[in-house]
Amino acid sequence: MKLTADRPTGRLVEIWDGFSGVAPFGNLKPVKKFTDRKTALGRIRQAV
Repeated sequence: MKLTADRPTGRLVEIWDGFSGVAPFGNLKPVKKFTDRKTALGRIRQAV
């Protein structure tokens, strides 16, 4: 979390949406926002 502490949560949404729909992440759906930073990072880690 230290690495992303200074990044806005919106940037994490951009990262997630960059993965969505691209092989092998075809099953990921774009999001408008995350509940919080911890949720965003957990979902990104799990996807990668």
